[in-house]
Amino acid sequence: MIEFAKNRTDIYQGPILTVWGSDFEFHQAEPMFGNMSLIHEEINSNPKKYGAKIRYTTLGEYTDFIHKTNLKFKLRPFPQDFEYGWPHVIPQYLTGNDTVQYQTGAPISHASYKQKARLTSSKHRSAETILTTASVSDQINEDNAKKMVQALEKAWDGIGIVQHHDSMPGTMSAEGMYTTWGTSDLNSTKLQDSICKTSTCKVLEDYTHMLDVAEEVSMMVLNKAATIANIDAAAEVATNKKMRTTTKYIAVFNSLAHTRITTVSLPQDLFVYEKDKNVVVYDFDTKKPIREVQFSKDGRTLFFLAKMNGLSLKQFSVEISPKNKNIRSGKKNENEFAAKLPLIIKNKEDSSSTIDPISNANFKLSFDSNGLLESVTELSNGVVTKIQNTYGEYHTTQGGPYVMIETDSSFDINPPTSTEVNEGALYTEIVQHFTDYLKNNDGGSGGELSQIIRIYHNADVEKNQIIEVVHELPAIKPNTEIISKITTDFKTGQRFFSADSGMEMHERVFYPTLPISGNYRAMVMQSLLKNTEDDRAVAISCKHTMGAASFKDGQLEYMMMRRIENGTDDQGPWPLKEVTAMTIPTWMTIGTFDEVDLTRMKHALHLQYPLDVITTSSGTISKFDVSVEWPEEIHLLSFLIRDHFENGNKLEYVVRLQNVVEDGAVVKNLDIKDLFPGKTTNIQCTEMTLNLQQERNENGHIRYTWPVDDDDDNVGTNLVNEKREEDKSKDEDFCVINIGPMDIRTFIVKTF
Repeated sequence: MIEFAKNRTDIYQGPILTVWGSDFEFHQAEPMFGNMSLIHEEINSNPKKYGAKIRYTTLGEYTDFIHKTNLKFKLRPFPQDFEYGWPHVIPQYLTGNDTVQYQTGAPISHASYKQKARLTSSKHRSAETILTTASVSDQINEDNAKKMVQALEKAWDGIGIVQHHDSMPGTMSAEGMYTTWGTSDLNSTKLQDSICKTSTCKVLEDYTHMLDVAEEVSMMVLNKAATIANIDAAAEVATNKKMRTTTKYIAVFNSLAHTRITTVSLPQDLFVYEKDKNVVVYDFDTKKPIREVQFSKDGRTLFFLAKMNGLSLKQFSVEISPKNKNIRSGKKNENEFAAKLPLIIKNKEDSSSTIDPISNANFKLSFDSNGLLESVTELSNGVVTKIQNTYGEYHTTQGGPYVMIETDSSFDINPPTSTEVNEGALYTEIVQHFTDYLKNNDGGSGGELSQIIRIYHNADVEKNQIIEVVHELPAIKPNTEIISKITTDFKTGQRFFSADSGMEMHERVFYPTLPISGNYRAMVMQSLLKNTEDDRAVAISCKHTMGAASFKDGQLEYMMMRRIENGTDDQGPWPLKEVTAMTIPTWMTIGTFDEVDLTRMKHALHLQYPLDVITTSSGTISKFDVSVEWPEEIHLLSFLIRDHFENGNKLEYVVRLQNVVEDGAVVKNLDIKDLFPGKTTNIQCTEMTLNLQQERNENGHIRYTWPVDDDDDNVGTNLVNEKREEDKSKDEDFCVINIGPMDIRTFIVKTF
């Protein structure tokens, strides 16, 4: 420890702060601190031997000490900023060789696990939200609420382990993750015990099962909370065998705090499609069938349009009825109610045929002779953007789950061999089949490479403002990385924008002296191209983390899947066997930079949190009283029951809010009482720090400014008391608030 610190003294200009601990170490905190105290005593009692003193401290204390010294810090050009360049560079003193390795493989590795983890996290948040909403609406008693909170806490432990850097990012590729998927019989208690008592590798072997447990518990709570107050219609249904066999009941929950007009997707296990039958969706509120219904291209998913208020719960039924029933079926824009398999308007299988443009209220999409997207016309202003989506590959036998080491530039994948145009009541889509890729794929285990470009017709649907691009990937061949390339006519200077945190966008500069891997950055939720000539932009929103880069002017590429079986990185010879087919949805937003920047986070939010479909046994569910109409930029990050029950045997609630726009106006007079209808005179809000450990100081917060060698004015002006007048509550119970761009605020709400 001392030698490590001494070797770094040339980097630091003051005392050295070393973060103590490692993975899962402090489950046994008492012996850990006891042993460290013995080390402190040994070092401090022998100053001549060790030449150092050591003590416990905090980050705040350390920062205060550094500021009192009035040190000035040198600003160094890239790549010498920070200690050794980019934060994701593995320095030479760790690799033990002269090869600089970039840890940019981590955001892309284990893509199927990343997708499942993001989905499970979304379901878990919905489970928390619907449970809390049911509690607020008095649809569930305290005892049941407490039991469900405990179950959700166990599920959250599993989700937390999934996010560990040795699992999901791919810094380790334990073979056990693939062999134990869905097969382990360990329960949550045993898994908790394994975290405490076994090594990280053991945890990695079991983490996929923990993910399954988390998803199962979350869905249990979703279903339980949604049906907790069902009207007993079982007897009525039981007497009607025909209804029981031909009608399915579902509840749909909107976990966001604003109204959404969007599509609901039903998997095939909720309906049975037969050629001589109609599939009709009924809205329980209106007692009428829904006109905008449509099957996916393969007939396995049923889509319908629903209008959902914020935090609302609605019920629908899916009825299978004979086609001779008085329900008309036809093309879009007609008075139809029954869903049918998509109408294939044209199947392009030769170069002589062309694909006609498709359009909705906002866009016209044109296609080239290969059936690829060629341009997008914005109908509101006539602006045409040249844009094309293609695929490519990197081939390498180096690197691993953690590290990208590409040996050559990307290889373009051949254009599609056939193209379909599917038109329905909800959307029109272009389906491009890259069958040549499948023929050349010697490591695949099913699936095909295809791209679906989809636009929505209803002017009110939230997806009307975006172009949906769905990538259907097969299991790729070994030692391959597959990418999607977006090529525009923009002048970008090989720059693009991305957000490592999923929040603020940062401009990414291309460095020609660095390898391919050195120019890749994490694409957590979005990436964006900006045209420097006319200030226009194209944003791509994703449903799970990928990697992105720009190597040509006007071009953005994002990597979706990696399979490196023969390589090795600095962490070991672990193969990355991503042997699975995947469907990856993305949303494309086009417009002026200001327009795109204002709406991209809203679109990302809708992509991350689709409407939740909950199966119900039968009958009618009780209506939740909560119906919130907050601005779209306000994201209800958390709406949950606090895990300890105090306050005179009354439940306490956690409300955590975020303004998702980066540049925009302050949202004023947001009333937290909207979440508690009927209780507005009997609640109290207390603002807390983000971790709920202490009350927030309403007088302001401390922001440090770090003095640098070219800024003499900052020396000695280290602390700034930055008051947040716009955030101060107007109500004595602190329930009416203002929230600025990118702000996150957390409250404890007590009911009396």
